[in-house]
Amino acid sequence: MSAAHLGAVLETFPDGWARRRALLELLRAGVPDSLDDAFSLIETLASDRDRLWCLGTLADSREIPEGDREAFLAAASSPAARRRLERRLGR
Repeated sequence: MSAAHLGAVLETFPDGWARRRALLELLRAGVPDSLDDAFSLIETLASDRDRLWCLGTLADSREIPEGDREAFLAAASSPAARRRLERRLGR
């Protein structure tokens, strides 16, 4: 599925917990294939907390290439969130 199609599917869930849970399950299943597409779906979540949950799941479920790690960490909403993500990535 394309990121646009996945985004449309996610929009059928109410914003907040339900949408975050749906995206978490997709990310755990390795969907979407592209890291950029995963980032774009995460960015559609309204809450910083929900985005951080999904970034953590992404860090746990996929290998984040060294060249993409800085962009990944930049998505963190605070220095504390960035440090937590760095630990999950094994830095």
